[in-house]
Amino acid sequence: LIKLIKQSKFWDESKAYLKHDGSLNYGLELVMHPTDIKSFDFGKYRQLLAALLERGARSYESGSCGLHVHIGRSSLGRDHETKLCRMMYRFRTYLHQISKRGDRHFRYCNFLNTPSTDRWREDRYKALNLINNRTVEFRFFRGTLNGDSAVNSIKFCEELAHWTCKQSLSHLCKSAANSELWKEFLVTLSPHLRAWVSSRCAVSRNLLEEDNKYNQRLLDNDRREQICA
Repeated sequence: LIKLIKQSKFWDESKAYLKHDGSLNYGLELVMHPTDIKSFDFGKYRQLLAALLERGARSYESGSCGLHVHIGRSSLGRDHETKLCRMMYRFRTYLHQISKRGDRHFRYCNFLNTPSTDRWREDRYKALNLINNRTVEFRFFRGTLNGDSAVNSIKFCEELAHWTCKQSLSHLCKSAANSELWKEFLVTLSPHLRAWVSSRCAVSRNLLEEDNKYNQRLLDNDRREQICA
């Protein structure tokens, strides 16, 4: 498989490399070299995943693979660990659904029922890994060779991390219901990414539909008031 991958016209050793992963049975890990998300060649990434799929590679179906996204700490600002742990605690139900892991396969990416930074830092086998010095790592997505899913997962993690770290800690701690805070995040996403999240998470879909209906009622009321005036 390694030979076939490297023979692909989409393989570029300046962008990625392959390594052994002890958690996989007869598998390997595809690692992308660090880069700015604006410079990341998503087109070539999609093509490479498609080439892997054509050559018989498996990821989602194996049940043992994961898609991990690293984000540089330097871009996240002060108190980012505390904010991210609080976010993971409050959003765990929605992130669990989006991950597509079902009720299994969380041995290497546990969701904790606590916002305690100390607990999240105990080891790297958490849905959010804080062990690395230069990056935070989102580990909760199930592995995939579907280009759309992979690209959307990367963009989602980028948006989630930076939205969270822009919020005040008091807002993340004291804001109303988890669903309201989640909806507050969802509406900041692009329409395409928001639709992707909704397709994977029924709760998100319902929240956005309710919000759309509410906004439509407001518009209808405005129109009626204008007509009466």
